[in-house]
Amino acid sequence: MQVEVNQMKCPVFKQCGGCSYQHNDYPAYLDKQQNKLHDLLSSFAQVRPILAMKDPFYYRNKVQAVVSVTPKGQVITGNYKEQSHKVVSVDHCLIEDKTAQAIIHSVRQLIPSFKWTVYNEDAQRGLIRHILVRTGYKTGEVLLVIVVADKMVPGKANFVKAIRKKHPEIVGVVFNLNERKTSMVLGPKDISFSGKNHLYDELLEKKYRLSAGSFYQVNPVQTEVLYRTAIDLAQLKPSDVVIDAYSGIGTIALSLADNVKQVYAVESNREAVRDAIFNAKLNNVTNVQFFHGDATEWIHHLPIKEKDIDCLIVDPPRAGCEEAFLKTVETIKPQRMIYVSCNPETLKRDLEILSKTFHVEAIQPVDMFPWTEHVETVVLMSREVIY
Repeated sequence: MQVEVNQMKCPVFKQCGGCSYQHNDYPAYLDKQQNKLHDLLSSFAQVRPILAMKDPFYYRNKVQAVVSVTPKGQVITGNYKEQSHKVVSVDHCLIEDKTAQAIIHSVRQLIPSFKWTVYNEDAQRGLIRHILVRTGYKTGEVLLVIVVADKMVPGKANFVKAIRKKHPEIVGVVFNLNERKTSMVLGPKDISFSGKNHLYDELLEKKYRLSAGSFYQVNPVQTEVLYRTAIDLAQLKPSDVVIDAYSGIGTIALSLADNVKQVYAVESNREAVRDAIFNAKLNNVTNVQFFHGDATEWIHHLPIKEKDIDCLIVDPPRAGCEEAFLKTVETIKPQRMIYVSCNPETLKRDLEILSKTFHVEAIQPVDMFPWTEHVETVVLMSREVIY
């Protein structure tokens, strides 16, 4: 897709830290990402051409905005300026879901009418801190989260009526309490909600329940591309036994369940494990078992014999895999390994260790976060040469 620079100029591009490459057209941006990955990873295997997004705009299904106020008292919403806590007012973002942006705009308009004060980070006073909107790409459902600094929120019921009248697609409004002296968006607990405290979305013909804090890929279109790529590269067979480490709410494990005999999935976040178990039942999937625990420790006590592991799938956070985990992988030696990475620098570091045990067969980038510096990469490794 040819996207010219003047088609997507953002007035706050140089202030907002969200995008890094809006001065390029889309092909030039893809070339930059491709070259970056080639420089980092080509010593392991040829880096395949990046899988581009057909329409690389308005893709983010999770949108969060900082609420602030100007010296003249005007309520604004936006993002922190890069490497600062100064809020850049954003009225229209080219990578955020349009419905989510409209809802944030409506909330911003309603704040003064309810006489809600805006939180001041320096003074540590005020009520409204952030607005978070999650949207279901396939279902159209929307969850609105208002992050507040105090348990006492006057007029909550009337606010809910007003915002749902403007936006009937909202299935739930959650008030989340964040009293911490931090720029973290969500606090540890919700103080109330109206309607549902979750929404549903679909991914590769499976349905998922998402709460405000659930980890879920932010680009639903490219997530399906990413997971199909991982499944295709893994060359899964109906007799295969698969381990899914860092399994989150179970999206990868459940996406590939129909292709294999059994999946064992481990995740360190207890709430995510509960969501994963719920999602398995929701989709009538019976050949996936979810475990709560540290991946390294769990693998030491595998519920199956090591020789029976056909494929290991890892999808770690940006920090990559822990060294202890990688050493454990070297000892269990699955036949194949799929590494899904959101950080090419830590991917390179981990491949330097894993390539001592595995042969790197394929490196496939996916443009999950158009116009930003981030890129997703799927790597296939095997104990024997496949390709």
